Amino acid sequence: MKTITIKEALNQENAVFVDVRSQKEYSEDHIYGAVNIPLLDDEERAIIGTLYKQEGKDEAIDRGIDFVTPKIRELYVELKSLSQNKKKIIIYCSRGGMRSGSVAQLAAAFGLDVQKLEGGYK
Repeated sequence: MKTITIKEALNQENAVFVDVRSQKEYSEDHIYGAVNIPLLDDEERAIIGTLYKQEGKDEAIDRGIDFVTPKIRELYVELKSLSQNKKKIIIYCSRGGMRSGSVAQLAAAFGLDVQKLEGGYK
């Protein structure tokens, strides 16, 4: 999986941005034309954020895995569908961290041609 700068991403032809942030984050603002495929819904994101602050990263990751595991097949199907229409999928989250990294690694493991946006949306 390759990391790409925003400048490089904007210069790519036939690319699609995939925003894996929650619906609320996406609705507040996003990269023009991006497709929202949220890894966590708004409620799940709030739970993970609270766990992270109160109990630490490991607990937040454990709960996040519980939330994400049932969604893996649908996530793959949506990304695969996009990859059939576009040459490159550029995945981003807020800061280019755990959400986009996890989705990009998973997609790459499934053989999809993906890139992660360096630094994320912010």
